[in-house]
Amino acid sequence: MEAIKKFVNVLVILYLVAATLIYLDVLKVGQDANPNFNTTFYVVGGVILLLELLVENLYIATLKRGQVHTQRKINELKALLYDQKQEMQQYRSNRTPETNTSTSPLNSSAPVYDRNTIIVKPGFSSGQDPNRSSPKNSDPI
Repeated sequence: MEAIKKFVNVLVILYLVAATLIYLDVLKVGQDANPNFNTTFYVVGGVILLLELLVENLYIATLKRGQVHTQRKINELKALLYDQKQEMQQYRSNRTPETNTSTSPLNSSAPVYDRNTIIVKPGFSSGQDPNRSSPKNSDPI
C-alpha cells in the first residue's frame, strides 16, 4: 500500500508541475493540434487527484486498522497479565497458612521464631562481650 501511495504522490507532483507550466505558457504541448487539450488535461488531472485521495484514505484506514488491532492485542496481554497476577496472589495467600501450620513443631510449647525475631542472650545486652577486657588505650579512673 505504501508503494502505491508513493507512486501516486509522484504522479500528482508531476501533474501539478506540468499544469503549472502549461498555465504559465512555458510549456505548449498539444494546444495547437487539439483544441480540447485543456479540458482533457484537467479531466485527467481530476482523475489523478481523485486517485490520490482514494489511495490516501485507504492508506489511513489501513494504518488505523493496524493500530486498533495492535491496541486490542495489548489489552488482551494486559488482561492476561492481570489474571496471572491475581492467580499468583491467590496461590500465595492459600499457600501461606498451610506453610505455617506444616512447619510449626508438634510441641506447641516450643517457641516459634520467624526471621524478624531477635534473640538476646544474657550478658550481651550492651553489645559487648563480658569476657573481654576494656581496650588497652583507655585509662581507668
